[in-house]
Amino acid sequence: MDHEGCPPPEILLAFSRGEFAESDVHAVAGHLDSCPCCSESLARFDSDPDTILLDLRRRSGCPA
Repeated sequence: MDHEGCPPPEILLAFSRGEFAESDVHAVAGHLDSCPCCSESLARFDSDPDTILLDLRRRSGCPA
């Protein structure tokens, strides 16, 4: 991120995957509420398919 005070992309990615301690979640969520740039970045992470999960779903017969 080029905005001062914004979390780096790897933090947003971890947040989108739920790989965060509960105490850290609140800080990132608060930032996302006030930063459209980071909210858009998070939306892009959420819209990009996780190829590992897609492959597992395909192999198990679950819809993608």
